[in-house]
Amino acid sequence: MQKLVYQRIRQDIEQFLPQIKYVRLWNNQFNREQKENGFLYPAVFIGFTRAEFDDYLSGVQEVDLVVTLYLCFESYKNEDIDVLQLKQDLYKIVNMCIIQNFSFPCRQEERQNDDHDNVQIFETDYNLRGKDFTLDNRPTIPQVISPAFGLTMSWTY
Repeated sequence: MQKLVYQRIRQDIEQFLPQIKYVRLWNNQFNREQKENGFLYPAVFIGFTRAEFDDYLSGVQEVDLVVTLYLCFESYKNEDIDVLQLKQDLYKIVNMCIIQNFSFPCRQEERQNDDHDNVQIFETDYNLRGKDFTLDNRPTIPQVISPAFGLTMSWTY
């Protein structure tokens, strides 16, 4: 479920925001930058801050998921407002991201992290609500084609 959310958000960012040079799963890259592979700026890291689950019947769970995007922008100017436009462009892309079995991501909170030399970081939390059907144990009926009308129908119980 989280893999699907990550892949879809990453795909949309890479497709619709070509100015973003690097998109990966959040792994506290700033504290590990000297030990791990470097990355190009601007970069976006996708993290899963919180996930709350409620059980439904037949193995289905409802999930309330908080995804945090870390927009990282390197600049050596005294004032560089380009990151503010990039932040808004990222919001437009993520807000319209279609993820199977989930609502559209809804921006909830934003923080500016300036603890890094010459790098501006905006951390934005998005809330998604959806269903996890991983353990769904309901039987399914295969598709039936009605010869009279040429309609295809399928049922899930």
